[in-house]
Amino acid sequence: MFSFTSYFYKESEVKKRNRCAFLNVNAITGDMCQRNPKAVTDHILSLATHHIDKDFILAPYLAKNHWSLFIIAQHIRHVYILDSTKIKCKRNALDYRLSSLIPTALGYQFDYTMVDTWHNTREATDNNIDTLLRKLMPKIFTELGISLV
Repeated sequence: MFSFTSYFYKESEVKKRNRCAFLNVNAITGDMCQRNPKAVTDHILSLATHHIDKDFILAPYLAKNHWSLFIIAQHIRHVYILDSTKIKCKRNALDYRLSSLIPTALGYQFDYTMVDTWHNTREATDNNIDTLLRKLMPKIFTELGISLV
């Protein structure tokens, strides 16, 4: 997940316009979503309001000892979820507590896309990750109408 987050940050720096804001990892964990959903929604709303100029809110999400990455495209009301266990566990957006808290926090509904990521059970090498990023990220940017040129 760090690689995906870094890619977004690097791309925004190349364009000299940072398009990303980051939710506090500790404020949105699966445990926090269960124990204190109000604190989670307050954090999301506060950050989204403060960074209204950002195209993406990146939310590295830890639940049940597993990391996923939520990419919230707040202006088009779309959330992309990157999770390496999507295929194996047959997961969808409703399987994440954070998915229900995003619309609660921001006051409108979102469309969700589970993004195909690494499906192999072996450990990914740096080259595997780089290849996946070069293939995946332009696809997401194109869907969002963002030029990489």
